[in-house]
Amino acid sequence: MQERFYYDEEVLHVEYRLLITKEVAVVWRYLTETAKIQEWFKEISVGNLQKNSYLLFTFPDHEIKMKILTFKPEKEISFEWAEGTVQFELVSQGKETQLCFYETLTKDFTEPIRDISGWYIQLERLQNTIEGESTTFDLNKFQQTEVRIGKMIMELKESHSE
Repeated sequence: MQERFYYDEEVLHVEYRLLITKEVAVVWRYLTETAKIQEWFKEISVGNLQKNSYLLFTFPDHEIKMKILTFKPEKEISFEWAEGTVQFELVSQGKETQLCFYETLTKDFTEPIRDISGWYIQLERLQNTIEGESTTFDLNKFQQTEVRIGKMIMELKESHSE
């Protein structure tokens, strides 16, 4: 997975790119159908799929509605993510799909390192699930990723403030 992080003003931008060995139509289903989404991210479900509708993030004691900002079938979906946004873009490469993930996090976003690390792990799970590999959430790998990304973001923040 390719990754890129940068600041624009006080907004942190996160980009991940990965190549999935399935066609766009298959990948799209794993981003937009509740049963497929929950194979790799069990807390997310779909409300009504269209712009200005929502996705749901379900916790044991409450739900958060995340407004869908962009909805272009088999191309792009973006939605609110706390004090930020998340966007998935799909690019067909024949029988493969390049998935581009973008996240923007404002300075008010709580626990950005945890969030970015979580998306890294979830995107790996998404790819593995689509490609037919079994997957579980690996807490040890998450913690290692959190340390690695934390160092990268700290260095980026220091260089950005100079």
